[in-house]
Amino acid sequence: MRKRIFLCICFSLFVLTSAFAATSYNITLIDVPNSTLTIASGINNLGQIVGSYDGGPHNGDGFLLTNNTFSTFSMPGNTTIDGTGGYGINDLGQIVGWYGYGTNQSFLLSGGSYSNISPPGATDSYAYGINDLSQIVGTAHYGVDANNNAIVRGFLLSSGTYTNIDVPGSIVTYATGINNLGQIVGYYESFDPQYGNVISGFLFSGGTFTTFNVPGAVYTYALGINNLGQIVGQYFNGTNGTYSAFLLSGGTFTTLNLPPDFSEPTASGINDFGQIVGDNGNWVRQGFLATPIISVPSFVGLLDTDAEKAITGAWLKVGAINSAYNCNIPSGVVISQNPAAGTAVSGGTPVTLTVSLGCCPCDLNHDGKCNLKDDILFSEALLKCLLSKGKNCSACDLNGDGKCDQTDINIYLNSMKSGNCPCK
Repeated sequence: MRKRIFLCICFSLFVLTSAFAATSYNITLIDVPNSTLTIASGINNLGQIVGSYDGGPHNGDGFLLTNNTFSTFSMPGNTTIDGTGGYGINDLGQIVGWYGYGTNQSFLLSGGSYSNISPPGATDSYAYGINDLSQIVGTAHYGVDANNNAIVRGFLLSSGTYTNIDVPGSIVTYATGINNLGQIVGYYESFDPQYGNVISGFLFSGGTFTTFNVPGAVYTYALGINNLGQIVGQYFNGTNGTYSAFLLSGGTFTTLNLPPDFSEPTASGINDFGQIVGDNGNWVRQGFLATPIISVPSFVGLLDTDAEKAITGAWLKVGAINSAYNCNIPSGVVISQNPAAGTAVSGGTPVTLTVSLGCCPCDLNHDGKCNLKDDILFSEALLKCLLSKGKNCSACDLNGDGKCDQTDINIYLNSMKSGNCPCK
């Protein structure tokens, strides 16, 4: 285990046209100590980062970064120059990647134990992504066809069964990421009469392929996807000849404006809090973590269930849910929040909500307090229920079971004594 202090720099996003136009990012550089090259490839919702580096006991090994502490790993018995590469990680801490024994072989690292991933008939394979259901995606090579062209297909491994992932009309297909909804992202090569061979991104969801390209790009590599359906990757601009990292969210592309010395940056993974990992693409490659800085929206006035969805949709985390009686705000509606709306916070910051319980059980006249007036009303309601032989009991039925009994009396008396009710 080794620790490393990182350099943090704040950069903003250059927006093509995006709902995340106001978002800025803190950039943290990632270097495995004593390494000559570090590539960050995957990140989970716990903030754990996986990748690969050069400079270890082999020419290449994998690393896991947890709470600013590095641990490194290598496939047991691996003595080849190709080493071991980590690429994807899920919230269970399971890691996928590949290792070299002359040819490349995929692996799953789970609970400290390695197991091989071997698509039937493949000569080489590369596992890129894994979700919380332990479904794994990657790419496999199957030799060459009659014209000596490489046969490359994506694959999905789910419950022990392999399924080919091939974009219709593609020359080769790479499956690189999968989320908990089973949506698969990747890229493929096809022939264009004007540009020749071009590379485009794809999303495979519900049995349907949707293909896409960053506007103006000749090559679009889609590499990672989170549970919100947001996609990250790299593209090559055919006009100015530059490589850039991108975020695709809600059908809109955003280009990451990274430090100027990042020559060919790649965004490889994104979690549900908008944290993005990748590498700078320089000759001496460094990994990076981009953590979004968010202006907290207002959740006050929303139903608690809607507020929780809005929090996760804003790259924030649902924190403690408190409750309070309030006659002016209906039950289930958010009264207050912390942090307050407009506060600038990092992605993944917990938001605490206070939700209305409606009026106190003892506040029968809904005047915002429990006092002698309510005692009189409750006594009258009990008498009315008794005289009607249980047919007119709604006013004293505090637990909604259709009758007035000792349980309702206890609820009333306890709420009178409760410090949560404004008794005066």
